Formats: sequence, C-alpha cells, structure tokens
Amino acid sequence: LAAALLVVGALVARRWPLPAGDDVLDPAHAWPEPTVAAPVAADRGPVLVLVTYRIDPADRPAALGLLQQLARHRRGDGATAWGVTEDTADPAELVEWFTLPSWQEHLRQHHRTSQAAAALQAALKQLHRAPAPPAVRHLLTVTSRDLHESPP
Repeated sequence: LAAALLVVGALVARRWPLPAGDDVLDPAHAWPEPTVAAPVAADRGPVLVLVTYRIDPADRPAALGLLQQLARHRRGDGATAWGVTEDTADPAELVEWFTLPSWQEHLRQHHRTSQAAAALQAALKQLHRAPAPPAVRHLLTVTSRDLHESPP
C-alpha cells in the first residue's frame, strides 16, 4: 500500500509541479551592519527591529501593499513576529516592526536578505518622503538577569 501511494504521489507531483516562483532569492547584501554602542552577545534577544517610513497619504495603499509583501520575506529570513503601526499624532509615519529570537539571528538576516526583498525595500524607500533615509532601530530585550546586574 505504501509503495502504491508513493507511485501515485510521484505521478501527481509530475502532473502538477509546485510553482517555481518569481522571486530572486540570491543574497542581496543590501543591509549595512547595525550600529552598536558595545559588543552584543550572539545569544542576546529577542531583538525588536523598527523601520520608520514617512509616507504621503496618496502613497499609503501602495506602501502598505509593499510592506505586506515584505512581511513574507521578513518571516522567511527568521522574523518570529511582524507588523505595521502608525503614529496616532502623525498617520504619515508608518513603523514596520519585526522580532527575531537573538542578535545572531538578526545578523544572519542581514546576510541572507534576498534580492527580491531588497527590491521591495527600494520601492518603499521611493515612497518615503523625508530628507533622511528611513530610520532603523535595533532594540534588545532587557532580561531579569540584566536588571539584577550592577551598573557598568
């Protein structure tokens, strides 16, 4: 019975192959290394990354569509959670946020970002309406161990 199911499965797979996809998944090496005030232990985390965009109201639907596509890449690169928020005082400010389990995992994400994801980020930067590029912040979780250590 198992052998028969394997043959049927092979025939079905040959008749209806999985889609190849259009994304170029080669590494883009598009992200600079994050700025840190002091060395960060590789296992430190979780890490919260915030990317702040200034989007014209007319471009908001396009930006949100690009961000939704980018979410799939962020999760594929290791993000455990992802979302977009807006500033209540200034709805033109959209903040993409995502979390990763550790600092090392985030550094790996920097090196494995695909060209498809880099193209989405470039399209978002085109919609960004501020003199400076989108601001990126890296926030580390403060653990109870950190709270009980003596200050430096």
